[in-house]
Amino acid sequence: MHAVARLMLNADIPNVQVSWVKLGYKMAQMCLSAGANDFGGTLHNEYISRAAGETAGTYTSPETFQRLIRDLGRVPAERTTLYEIVHVHA
Repeated sequence: MHAVARLMLNADIPNVQVSWVKLGYKMAQMCLSAGANDFGGTLHNEYISRAAGETAGTYTSPETFQRLIRDLGRVPAERTTLYEIVHVHA
């Protein structure tokens, strides 16, 4: 789905976010390799996915996010809600 979204929406929607909370780390990494370009973030008080039985979690440290992104050969960066880069972790 993420790869198809990238192909169909690329000109109009440049950023496709993957929800590691719903998919887990490995599947989220797969989606980043297949068109998504945003890992999402940590959710506080997230209960909808958990109520549906998801067990992936709600908190991930910045260091873990950075490692998961680097494991894919990418450079992690922090952004604002408007996708403006705040800091690149080179």
